[in-house]
Amino acid sequence: MKSAAKWLTAKRTILDKGIIEFLVAVAEKDMIKASASLKQVCEGTRKEGDVAKMRKIFCRYAHGLYNFAYSVLPRECFDRLEQPDDKGFLNDFAQWNIDNGFPQGKLYFPCPKSTVC
Repeated sequence: MKSAAKWLTAKRTILDKGIIEFLVAVAEKDMIKASASLKQVCEGTRKEGDVAKMRKIFCRYAHGLYNFAYSVLPRECFDRLEQPDDKGFLNDFAQWNIDNGFPQGKLYFPCPKSTVC
């Protein structure tokens, strides 16, 4: 936590700062700060320079962090985490994941145990 606090004092992009602030807020179970940071991640994604259009219309970082929060937080904390009101965060998709227990796909390309991946 000390390292994160120190890291946040330096000049950072909105996206980088939002990600770290979100992780700190989740660790502290501060859902108000986590919710604001998730919105900041969406805003920061759009402001990134040379980024594919798909990344600007679907904020995969925010969705990944939201899914992460679901897996590490007690349900009562997660339920207080607000989905960002942002065009890059697909609320219907996030709700579908919640309703379906955040299903995981099957491994597409398994790595044989005898090889180093």
